[in-house]
Amino acid sequence: MRKLRLVCRIVACALVVGFSFEPGALSKSTRLTHSAQAVPVIEITKDDLFATKNWTSEHVSVLGFHLAMSRKDAAANAENHRLKLLETAVGNQSVCSKGDCDVHDAGDVWIGLTLRFGSEDSIREIDVTTAPDDAANAVRKASVVRHFKGGTRALFDDYSNALRLRLLGAESSREDLSERDPSYSGKLKYTYLRQGLVVFVSVNPHGPARTSDLVFSFVARETPVTNLIEPGREGGWPGK
Repeated sequence: MRKLRLVCRIVACALVVGFSFEPGALSKSTRLTHSAQAVPVIEITKDDLFATKNWTSEHVSVLGFHLAMSRKDAAANAENHRLKLLETAVGNQSVCSKGDCDVHDAGDVWIGLTLRFGSEDSIREIDVTTAPDDAANAVRKASVVRHFKGGTRALFDDYSNALRLRLLGAESSREDLSERDPSYSGKLKYTYLRQGLVVFVSVNPHGPARTSDLVFSFVARETPVTNLIEPGREGGWPGK
């Protein structure tokens, strides 16, 4: 019996060491090793994030991109999904080989997804941005949000403070960014420490809450979120 247990342990170790990440086959049942524990990966273009209890940013995958992914693997994942990683400056169609990257579709349209890399050249933050109501049709159609499911999609499409609280619960902290910089008038930041999530809301003063601009930033939970400022792209959405 002791020999059998030893063999089983050796086999289990071999399975863990031999596991490779395949972004094209992500689902709720997929498992990755993280911090010596197995955690489920939730590909939010296939599964509703809120259908899983006690999720954190480490569980989240967006079109195969996830926190701690190396730049090399991110580039390979983009190619597998027929996507492009380009410089974040609007109008700059240069391939992103350093710094932060915007994710574009095959037609060079930004899909509302930004990858921010840390000092070790791995993804430290994933930003998902809604397309404004007045964006060009091509931009709205390209938005990654269109592929979200269930409550995840509803939070972006029908945002309200009540819906945020129902799905995410009470925030760890709330900040009116205009107190830091007057040019950020109407911009609010909600930090969720346990989940590793920062929600930026640009309130639409002339319309319902659901037309507010949103940015969801998934960050490693050890990231000093108090130092985060509102992410954004110089010049805003193309085609707006």
